[in-house]
Amino acid sequence: MNVWSIEGPPSGPFDLQLKSGLYGHREAVNILVVCSTLSTVLTSSIDGQVILWDLNRLERLRELNNGEQVDYAQINHRTGHFVLCSGKTVKLFTINGELILAQNVCLGADDCIKSCAFYITSGDEWTDGEYILTGHTQGVSKV
Repeated sequence: MNVWSIEGPPSGPFDLQLKSGLYGHREAVNILVVCSTLSTVLTSSIDGQVILWDLNRLERLRELNNGEQVDYAQINHRTGHFVLCSGKTVKLFTINGELILAQNVCLGADDCIKSCAFYITSGDEWTDGEYILTGHTQGVSKV
């Protein structure tokens, strides 16, 4: 994976400058999630390898093997927790790569996860907390 900087005046024209190459995956990368708040990028390859990168230092922070290809992923911009969704399973990890939760969230044989996101409230809504939302086949959403 390459990291580029965009240089030029606000009105353009712009120029891309290569900052660094980040190496670690042995197979094709199918997931790339950016968290600008924490200056991190999460990548996953088709072999299930997951790497969390630090964009400030341009180096690898954590690496883990999910055991299966990741279909969808998100990073919590407050805590750094990240969620990996594969088929019917949601896995929640700390920013240090420690598994917090692994749970099947699908009911039927034809149900699978099609998207995932974090929803974070700050006490000014009906509840305060951190939620994981998943979108499923047949238009079902789960919190």
